[in-house]
Amino acid sequence: MNIKKSNLVALFEQMGIKTAANWSGAFLLGKVNKMEKLPTSKTQKATGKNEKLLIDILTCLEENREIVIIDDEEEKPAAKKGKPTKKPKAKAKAKDDSEPVKKPKAKKAKSPGVIASIQEFLEKASESKPISRAQILARLVKRFPDHEASSMENTMKVQLPGRMAREKDLTIKQSKKGFWIA
Repeated sequence: MNIKKSNLVALFEQMGIKTAANWSGAFLLGKVNKMEKLPTSKTQKATGKNEKLLIDILTCLEENREIVIIDDEEEKPAAKKGKPTKKPKAKAKAKDDSEPVKKPKAKKAKSPGVIASIQEFLEKASESKPISRAQILARLVKRFPDHEASSMENTMKVQLPGRMAREKDLTIKQSKKGFWIA
């Protein structure tokens, strides 16, 4: 089942979840997968077009059918339902042929993550030229444009200086100007 992201956001907002417009496609999909567990007080708020959408979603979940969220701008699938699907019967196969065939993506070489990047920035810093949290965050945002800046900032706050020093066995020094590895 293909669902436009805007329709799904409208459904969640009508059910009283006002932050749904800020959710990513993958996060929305996670919420869709948990819809069966929603209290009836929430689901009863859905009316009209949204009520039909809710019924369709619950039916798909019950029948373990695939749900695809489509971005409104791109008209391409944003996220897929994580549950495995049953093999379609002969009659259902003709219906599935109308969907575009997806080619498997080639795996990329794994690049260093946020924490490894923070360590790299600290290694390049020195006592005479330390790196501040703001500079680290700016470099992280530049290196990982698809990550949320606030999430990377939280990671940095948790890692510096204590946790990274403990887990990576580093001697991280700190001054008013910033951090460096001694």
